[in-house]
Amino acid sequence: MEYLIDTHVCLWAIANKKKLSEKVSTILEDASVKIFVSQVSLFEIAIKLNIGKLPEFETSLQQFMDSVTATGFEILPVKEEHLIRYTAFEFSPEHRDPFDRYLIATAEFEKLSMITKDEKFKAYTDRLNIVW
Repeated sequence: MEYLIDTHVCLWAIANKKKLSEKVSTILEDASVKIFVSQVSLFEIAIKLNIGKLPEFETSLQQFMDSVTATGFEILPVKEEHLIRYTAFEFSPEHRDPFDRYLIATAEFEKLSMITKDEKFKAYTDRLNIVW
């Protein structure tokens, strides 16, 4: 099985595992499972760091990214196909977060299950396997 993890799941998997559900912890620890982190999530983290929205963040972005790959997660680069899917995807009007929208379009295009605690993702269960 292959998964794309939401930005908050990436942060928690590296820095605060207690916030993860038992199911998600089991998935993330399974060496036979492929876990992807989108470059867009790393961009979102960089933005939030820059504007002070992650005061609990205690490492540099480079150290965090090194931890992501050391954990065995694979960085998923931005692809033209993801952007095209983003523009064609019918998103819920209540779910306006552009980072979430990109992750949703990417997960659908790549046929990845999405790991997230974000309730707004439930609007897409007809097109995505959402795990928490």
